Amino acid sequence: MPMDSRKHTLGFSLIELLAVLAIISILTLAGAKHVIISFNRMKAWSMLNATSRAFVQAAHFARQQAQSRQKFITLSPICGNRWDSGWIIFTNPELNFEESTRANVLLKYIPSKDITTTLDTTHHQTRYTGNGFEDISVASYQHACPDQMPQRSSEKLKHISFNPAGGAQMKNGGLVANRLIFWSREFPDMQQQVIMGVGGRIRICSPSPGNLDCRQ
Repeated sequence: MPMDSRKHTLGFSLIELLAVLAIISILTLAGAKHVIISFNRMKAWSMLNATSRAFVQAAHFARQQAQSRQKFITLSPICGNRWDSGWIIFTNPELNFEESTRANVLLKYIPSKDITTTLDTTHHQTRYTGNGFEDISVASYQHACPDQMPQRSSEKLKHISFNPAGGAQMKNGGLVANRLIFWSREFPDMQQQVIMGVGGRIRICSPSPGNLDCRQ
C-alpha cells in the first residue's frame, strides 16, 4: 500500500499565535482598566465618607464648645462661601461675620480637592440640592478663594452658629434646618448628604434609587 508522503504539522501558525496574543493583551488591558476604575471609585467613596464625617464631627464640636464656653460658636466655610474650600470653627459672641471676627479659630479642616459641593446639573442624581446652610438674614461678604471668582452679591452667607444652649440658629434667631451635599468630582453619581433637622439633629445619608430624598 502506498505511503502518504504528506507531512502533518501540529500546533498554531505564527499568524494564529499573534492573533491569540493580541486578544489576550486586549482582555488584560480591559480587566486592568476595570480594576483601576473600581479602585478609584472605592477611593472616591472613602474620601466622601471622610469628608462628610469630618463635617458632622465639626458640628458636634462646635455645639459642645458653645455649651461649654456659653458663647456663640460658628462653623463657616474658609473662603468663597463654599464648604468644599474647607471650614473653620471660631468664637462669635456677637454673631458678627466680618473677616475680623474669624481670628479666634478653634478648628480648621480642608477636604480633598476631589470633593465638591457645587452640583453639576448634567449629573443631577437627586431631587434635592440643599442650600448648604444659607442664612437668609445675612448677605455673604466678599471673601473669595484665590482660585475662584468672587461670589454673587445677592448670595447669602453659609454658616451654622450654635447658641450657648447648643441650638443651631441664624442671625435673625430662626432655627437652622437644611442639608449640605458632597459630590465626587471624578464620579458625580456618588454623593453624601449631611442633613440637619429643626431640632439640631445632624445625620449622614447616602441616597439610593428608592430613597433619593433621604427621608428614610
